[in-house]
Amino acid sequence: MRYLLIFLWLAACAPAPAPADVLSRFSGHSADDFFLEYGRPVESRTAESGRVYRWVSILETDTATPDRYLSLQRPGSFAFPDAYPHPAEPRFCSIQMDADASGRIRRIMITHDAPGKWSASLCGEIFNPPHQK
Repeated sequence: MRYLLIFLWLAACAPAPAPADVLSRFSGHSADDFFLEYGRPVESRTAESGRVYRWVSILETDTATPDRYLSLQRPGSFAFPDAYPHPAEPRFCSIQMDADASGRIRRIMITHDAPGKWSASLCGEIFNPPHQK
């Protein structure tokens, strides 16, 4: 029984796939299909053998929970929010995608990644949400 519990605990701790590995599933697929599912690119330019796209996720602001900024005046008293909370940091995922003349994705790579809400990679959470693992 003890070994079964250890095995289950270790199985739950299995690492999530790397974001680059998750993106590889888009290679060979239509760039238009990608943009229909995840939103339009912010930049597109013609290249020698097709198009190069830059896609950026919707900016997420990393705001801490309000209780992070609460301070007690004395034990048992009411809590008041700090007058100067820490500035919010924008979090986003950015990728570059190369597509051939027919619009098929040849190469896709992460150009910027930020810490996610549940993991070290926001890109990983966007392209491999926790409920789809």
